[in-house]
Amino acid sequence: MASKKSHRDYTVAWICALEIEMAAAKVMLDEIHDPLPQTSTDHNVYTLGKVGDHDVVVVCLPSGVYGKVEAATTVSHMRSTFPGIRFGLMVGIGGGVPGPNADVRLGDVVVSKPNATSGGVIQYDYGKTLHKGRFERTGSLNKPPQVLLKAISQVSSEYIRGENLANNILLHTAQKNPIINEKFSRPHQDLLFEVDYTHEDEKQNCSTCDQNRLAKRSQRTSYQPCFHYGIIASADRVMKDAIVRDSIAEGQGVLCFEMEAAGIMDELPSLVIRGICDYCDSHKNKVWQPYAALTAAAYSKALLSVIPVTESRKRKHEETSDRSSRLEYGIPSILASRLVGRDGILSKIHSILASKFPETIVLQGMGGLGKTQIALKICSQTPNDYKLIFWANAEARSNLETSFAEFARKLGYTSPENPSEISENSSVEFVKGELKNQRFLMVIDNLDNLDDIPDIRSFFPFSDTGCILITSRHKHTIDLGETITVEPLEEKDAVELLNLRASKANEKMEDSLEIVRALGCLPLGVNQAAAYIHRTRLSYRDFLGLFYNRRQILSDYDLPKLWNYKKGAKGSVTKGNVGIWTTWEMSLDLLKSSDFGALKEIFLSIAGFFSGRNISRVVFEPIFSLYVVPWKQDTTDRFLNFVADASDLSLVENVAHDASGASFSLHPLITEWLWRRLSDDTLQLYIERAIYGPWFLQISSLTIQTLWIISAETRDLPGSDDDSPNRLDKAHEGIRARERIHGPADIELLQEKVGLASYYSCTHDWLSSVHLWRQVYQAQIGQRPQDRMPAFQAVVRCYGACLRKLSQQQDFEELIQSVLQLRCKCKHDGWGKKGHSSLAARLASQQPGTDLKIDDNQTYSEMWMGTYPSVPSYVIATGDTLEEHLKKYPELVGKKIVEKFGGGLPFLPKILSMDKALPLQIHPDRDLAKQLNKQDPEKFSDTNHKPEIAIALSQFELFAGWKPLNDLTQLFQHKPLQRFLPSPQTHFNDASLKRVAQNLLEADEKTVMETLTELTKMPENAFGKYSYIPKMLERVRSQYSEFDNGNLLAVVCMNYFVLHPGESVYVPTDGMHAYLSGDIIECMARSDNVLNTGFCPRPERDSIPLFCEALSFWPHEPDEALLGRHPSDKSLNGKTIEYAPPISEFNVLATHLSAGEREKIKPTNGPSVLVVTSGQGRMLAKASEGKCHDLKEGYVYFVGCGVELEFETSGGNLDVYRPYTE
Repeated sequence: MASKKSHRDYTVAWICALEIEMAAAKVMLDEIHDPLPQTSTDHNVYTLGKVGDHDVVVVCLPSGVYGKVEAATTVSHMRSTFPGIRFGLMVGIGGGVPGPNADVRLGDVVVSKPNATSGGVIQYDYGKTLHKGRFERTGSLNKPPQVLLKAISQVSSEYIRGENLANNILLHTAQKNPIINEKFSRPHQDLLFEVDYTHEDEKQNCSTCDQNRLAKRSQRTSYQPCFHYGIIASADRVMKDAIVRDSIAEGQGVLCFEMEAAGIMDELPSLVIRGICDYCDSHKNKVWQPYAALTAAAYSKALLSVIPVTESRKRKHEETSDRSSRLEYGIPSILASRLVGRDGILSKIHSILASKFPETIVLQGMGGLGKTQIALKICSQTPNDYKLIFWANAEARSNLETSFAEFARKLGYTSPENPSEISENSSVEFVKGELKNQRFLMVIDNLDNLDDIPDIRSFFPFSDTGCILITSRHKHTIDLGETITVEPLEEKDAVELLNLRASKANEKMEDSLEIVRALGCLPLGVNQAAAYIHRTRLSYRDFLGLFYNRRQILSDYDLPKLWNYKKGAKGSVTKGNVGIWTTWEMSLDLLKSSDFGALKEIFLSIAGFFSGRNISRVVFEPIFSLYVVPWKQDTTDRFLNFVADASDLSLVENVAHDASGASFSLHPLITEWLWRRLSDDTLQLYIERAIYGPWFLQISSLTIQTLWIISAETRDLPGSDDDSPNRLDKAHEGIRARERIHGPADIELLQEKVGLASYYSCTHDWLSSVHLWRQVYQAQIGQRPQDRMPAFQAVVRCYGACLRKLSQQQDFEELIQSVLQLRCKCKHDGWGKKGHSSLAARLASQQPGTDLKIDDNQTYSEMWMGTYPSVPSYVIATGDTLEEHLKKYPELVGKKIVEKFGGGLPFLPKILSMDKALPLQIHPDRDLAKQLNKQDPEKFSDTNHKPEIAIALSQFELFAGWKPLNDLTQLFQHKPLQRFLPSPQTHFNDASLKRVAQNLLEADEKTVMETLTELTKMPENAFGKYSYIPKMLERVRSQYSEFDNGNLLAVVCMNYFVLHPGESVYVPTDGMHAYLSGDIIECMARSDNVLNTGFCPRPERDSIPLFCEALSFWPHEPDEALLGRHPSDKSLNGKTIEYAPPISEFNVLATHLSAGEREKIKPTNGPSVLVVTSGQGRMLAKASEGKCHDLKEGYVYFVGCGVELEFETSGGNLDVYRPYTE
């Protein structure tokens, strides 16, 4: 391989949809380069190499996933990872349109080329239905960049004069690589049938089709491919109907149909190149695909060969050559996502731009409606006679003046008085003068604070040849020009945006509508929800469940109302306000659950302290210095990792890569949300405690002039003579006097307090320092970010650090407690019990701080207690997840457990309440889990095994293990079951049982239904001791389906148990089981991997061969599946029993106390989690803090290693279950 390059070196994207296209692309590479690192959120797999002089990134869509949504997602991730990409080539196969427009034949190549009405690619299923069902296509996609259109002209001219560059490449490839010549060779038959003649049968070829119905066309004299230039039609469906093909092609001049191009044209300036492999009719087959992929790849290489490398590396404003003489400055690099529902606004703006004397345009509307996106789209479509586009950021006056100053410098302006400096006033006048005599477009974005820029008109050029486009939330900006009011999207447009950004195509319309309505059809909210859905791969229904739960939590608080949402169109804004706040909080929760999530939350929160544009790595350097050890990376990688995750969740935007690593911006509303959410006392306390670390203070960075400028690293303090107390007294007197005159928010006063607080910090007078830091913090936290003192982030850091020092010194309540009360979540799976009948719901609803209010019409399935990220438990005292807390304080887990299991809890306890059967399932062992995680990390999210135990808290029914082999031999003598035997004389052993199990699972629906019907008609006594079989079959098929293969496998082959409270069962790794009904406490090794094969909808079932291959066939006796219990040797009063499964991850202690009883339990050498399932009492934790904790039904506690516990009741009984490890 060639030497490794940087991400920025790669300037050309080569995008494929199929593996065969990817293979053809790799053949064209002249060099293959070493791979480069990617962020955890970029799941693309890249091939890097060189074609001619161009460094190229080749990427393919995920196997088996097609369409414009996935293409857009793939390109979006690619652009984030490779910021140097300037244009893309979408290269692969497509369906040709034979006919009068062009003599398109199999193996030919069609290249997208703009015409007067489109950019070369049309999305033919995007539009509106008119009167009598007539469909009108709406909207347009961007055209290819000028450099590619010039290259097309060059290749075409060579072709005209007899030089076929692409064919030369094909011949050279075949000669160089015989294997490629064989696998990608040109087929012989090119069959085009008449339009109204459909394929005869199910065969993949046309051997039985009527050759007399072949279309009449002239014979070509050469087998070389021809090249056609024109319109390519794109949509999310395969075109395989000749009549429909021609009806669409006739009106649009279409030469080719495909499925991905519409997704990338607005994401990346691109050209689409398609080798023709079929005619979009019912005779479609795959014979021509390899050759067509190769011809398209050869043309792409020919195209790149005529593009000078310097051309491909130019900036975007130098690439487009209708714009080659146009200067563009300040346009954000935010991707102008596909706008929906804004055609009317775009059309109106274009009509104004086209006029001879365009006027000022104001896009006015509340935040989150996509005004900036509309402006970006206008910039990309501005008429060619506009020679200059200038984008200015008007969030604050300082931002606007900076935009003018930087643009003036770009234009070559220097101050006559001091060439090294540019004053704001002179730069504004200079820019206005430059704009006066040419056609220009000036965008003034985010003009939301007219109080800060009351003289905004003084920034307008004195010219009637240009246009000013303003975006604003402020209602008084309507006086500045022609106002276009931007409203929330129509519901259908909001749904389209949701589906596009979430990469979803087959969700229920009612679920889609429910989401967009909950968000008030605000584009920002819809995009935020879509990013969350895309990241988590949740269904819309599952997302709604999480959304409503999170919204309920927020409804218990008096949310700060974002000022721009006070009133809104269509009565949707109150709902949108809460909804968009909810999606932000959900996205932040997800960011926190990722690797080093607690630190990422700190980074994002600090970003909210700044004006929202161009936030760079430099801002975070103080934080990096505090967290060198846990990151173990250089600071650039740390920052890039944070930016990538936050960008993937749409929490940050405008990501740009530079020498320092990267910078990003925040949407103004997200900036407001970040600092407004910190105004609550609890959230302030979290930030104060979160930004702690080894004592680190660099007073010189504060540039504060007060009594002394002192260093944190020295104890040789000035003024340490006898007079120092008097000097301190005088300093305090001066501070009090200034506060009386100027008030507590005076900046100079706050600077003096910072200096004095720094002095106390360095003399280790933590109480005095905290008192002063708190005053500064409270005076500044309520200010807008741009109005805060420059050193505010350092103030927050120092305040938190001093708080921690104070708590250590003076026996305050510490963050590190050995016993932590938890708040746990309850899930809503369909198999759960409803309302108050669910023990899981009742327990979860009793926890302090819970948002759960039980709805008797809602199912409540399971309450998770532990550190698994998908359903985390929260430490009530801090608000952190338990996982985050244990990462901060690994000593709570213990060194031995950290070394053995890698930190955190190695087990996951749950309370389950079941009203109908859970899926019939197994959990893969470690080896299989590693394979599955590598193949599909979204579904199999970890590499651990998952043995488990289930302890009955009420009557508990389940299937587990296999009936004895002799019993199975007898049962399968019944005629309805004989059809599943490998042979009539089958004698059951594990091998034959495996074969029978696979036969049962692979049986078609008709066979399953017939077998089930026949068995249920048989008398109960025919089944001997398994007389429950007929009624049980009726029961399970009523819960799911009579066609469910799991009905037969579970009821006929598995052991059926009815356990009573206190009894338990052990399910080994790869042990098949299904829980039917009851309330249990379940504990398992920390994993969520599962293979399902029954008692669930067919699409949710996993591969049957994989399932059967993973199956274990133990136990065969019912007693072997049961788990015994014994008195625990950790009990000092004999009131605790222990469940000890044959695994290393956990045991479970169960303490049962009657009224007036006590129990003492020895310390465990590892962490534990306890839950009170009934009764109430008290718990004394005999650790260093010796605290007493309430025990009530539903209370859950984490207990660190080495803690002795003492329980006592409060009048009645008390039942406590406690999984632990050591």
